[in-house]
Amino acid sequence: KYRSMTEDALRRRDSILDAVSYVAERFLRGGSWPDSLPDVLQALGLAAAVSRAYIFETNISREGAVLASQHCEWAAPDVKSMIDNGVLQNLDLRRAGFGRWVRILSEGGVIYGHVRSFPVEEQALLFDQGILSLAVVPVFVGGQWWGFFGFDECVVEREWYGAEIDALKAAAGILGAAIQRRL
Repeated sequence: KYRSMTEDALRRRDSILDAVSYVAERFLRGGSWPDSLPDVLQALGLAAAVSRAYIFETNISREGAVLASQHCEWAAPDVKSMIDNGVLQNLDLRRAGFGRWVRILSEGGVIYGHVRSFPVEEQALLFDQGILSLAVVPVFVGGQWWGFFGFDECVVEREWYGAEIDALKAAAGILGAAIQRRL
């Protein structure tokens, strides 16, 4: 069983790396990075074999709150899209119970695992979206935390392996470079 799990993880990693090459081509060849997001999220979502792939941008309010807004999403055909969920626009991450995410993501760390193992204050919003497992990878622009890529699994709980996370971090790095080039 361990060998089969390892082989599956390596296949997903290779698939994600192929998608990362596509991401690099789309973002770095020119044009508008926002226009490329739908295709990029679809490529990454399919490669990672997830239910949804999306991107959030963060900003700081005048009061110092860290607000996150979903920009774009790809959802598998059998999974409900969350792009029109108003809760995911200008979401005050700390007030919503995601202070841990602010700390980890802003320091370059990654959030991943089964939602049932997350702190209770994070679970309600995630379970409301049907998320069983997820991976969230920070995006940095010019050394500053800009936002994050997210990858949800809504059908079955799944394990996330280091090789997959590293490949997703590479995609986030490419997006950050593309945004930086357009500033």
